[in-house]
Amino acid sequence: MFNAIEQGKELPTGALAPSLRAPGEAGNRLLPTTSSTSTPLGSAKTNYSVEPEMREVSPVVNSRMLRRILAFSGVPIAAGIALFPAFYYLKKVASDDVPTWVVYFVQSITWGGGMAGISYGILSISWDPNREGKMLGGSEFRANLGAILEREREKR
Repeated sequence: MFNAIEQGKELPTGALAPSLRAPGEAGNRLLPTTSSTSTPLGSAKTNYSVEPEMREVSPVVNSRMLRRILAFSGVPIAAGIALFPAFYYLKKVASDDVPTWVVYFVQSITWGGGMAGISYGILSISWDPNREGKMLGGSEFRANLGAILEREREKR
């Protein structure tokens, strides 16, 4: 059993005390974690934590998520890429002196919007494979964000 624990392998159901297993979870894995406390010999102490089995994302939800991410992050990033030549044209060809801070600000907004679009693309879809959800996903975003925040509150 200790060999399996050290290698991070899945243990048989009866190998863990029932109090260490999450309710309804049969095959948990023990993962080594090092604590900040030291042993008398100076090496870090190794503790083992229980990790519940991970659930897979449905292919339907996965493709829905990818489409939404591409839309909500691709548009701002494409705008940021397209604005580089526009600023170059204004500066060199049209001889219009665009302040550097304007270029930095606009690029920060477009690339930052692209990064926020990744998160919004994930949270704004219906995680139920049988329900499509709305086009912009505002209600799904609120529901999914609420579910994530609720899980985080339960962990504390």
